[in-house]
Amino acid sequence: KADRGRTGGYTLTRGDRIPPLILGPTEATAIVLGLLTVRELHFPVDPVATQTALALIQRVLPDVVLAHVRALERSISFLTPWYATGRRPPNDELMSTVVASIADRRAIEIVHQREPHPATRREIEPWGVVCNDGVWYVPAHCRLRNDTRTFRLDRISSARLLQSHFEVPSGSDPTTAVLRSLSAANLDREPLILEMQTRLSHAQELVAGIVGTFEEADGVVRFTSADASPTWALDIVLHAPCSLRVLSPSSLRDRLKTISRRALSLAAGERA
Repeated sequence: KADRGRTGGYTLTRGDRIPPLILGPTEATAIVLGLLTVRELHFPVDPVATQTALALIQRVLPDVVLAHVRALERSISFLTPWYATGRRPPNDELMSTVVASIADRRAIEIVHQREPHPATRREIEPWGVVCNDGVWYVPAHCRLRNDTRTFRLDRISSARLLQSHFEVPSGSDPTTAVLRSLSAANLDREPLILEMQTRLSHAQELVAGIVGTFEEADGVVRFTSADASPTWALDIVLHAPCSLRVLSPSSLRDRLKTISRRALSLAAGERA
């Protein structure tokens, strides 16, 4: 409703449609950057919806702000991250169902398959959604196993909301649950062990987001992790701005030897 007069204004109730938003250059930049990131990094949102939202925002912007936003679109580029290569983003309808389940505390029935095992139909109680290394996970209580499980969204072919409700266990943290699950799955793999000649705070910045332990002595920091992906570890070793040594795994050292031989051949002008 609207009140007339100098002290009047509009009162909007939830669900009302509002007129075009009034955005300055900073606000418009923030929104457009967010939508571009969602589109280019393959977030689980319908690409058509993302593009439509961009077009709607641009349609109502003043000329000066619109020129700024279009310049931003022309000048910004996204290099496809290594973790997105060859990976199928989760279905946006599936993500919507999972989010609705979390918001309403309603269980969902899913069809889940982890190759080479057969697909299983199970009821789960999701706690949250976590993206790690470009893969989307759902930590949940699995009613079939009567235990906590972590499910990859790209391994779920269908999901539907159930009428039954649930309570999230006290103290449950989705990120911690996913990282613990990944660490447990990697117990049979050689851990990543790096010795970095740098400050402890710098070493922690280099491996931020990866679960592991640090030991510091005589200017050298030893980092040990059972959670680091091989591709991530290779990227860190090749680009870390400090002197370091790879103690484990042997597969990472073998990969570095292969890259070194190829680099030496290319540097000598040879075909490699």
